[in-house]
Amino acid sequence: VVSTDTFAEMVRPRSDVPEESARYGLGFWLGRATSERSLHGFDAGVGFVSTDHPDGLFTCTVMGNKSRGVWPVSQRLRDLLASRP
Repeated sequence: VVSTDTFAEMVRPRSDVPEESARYGLGFWLGRATSERSLHGFDAGVGFVSTDHPDGLFTCTVMGNKSRGVWPVSQRLRDLLASRP
């Protein structure tokens, strides 16, 4: 949908968020310890988390009909996928 150069700019760290142990690009949360990237958001009655591990380990998307209901499911999936051999 966007060029490689545009995407590289989107995932370039723009701000530091120490309380989350993360950085932020243009719309993407960027992991500090890994190269993981995620998009997430919620509104009344809906939630969305999409996480991509650039090393090709996994990409997962969780959508739900509760504002914050996707967070524990998404975290559990990330933990399970990251611990695969």
